[in-house]
Amino acid sequence: MAQIRVDREGSIEKAIRKFKTICKKEGIIDEVKKRRVYEKPSSRKHRKNRKSNKRKGQ
Repeated sequence: MAQIRVDREGSIEKAIRKFKTICKKEGIIDEVKKRRVYEKPSSRKHRKNRKSNKRKGQ
């Protein structure tokens, strides 16, 4: 879980930017985008196979 502490004199814009970068590093944003639409188990399996084949160089 991403957390940010903001000082009383700290700017909100900096805190939001820092929060976004932490979320991006942890992969939260990508996970939300993936789960936005339901993916059938067979589609998920095909996507994973394509990804592994791409890694293998086939």
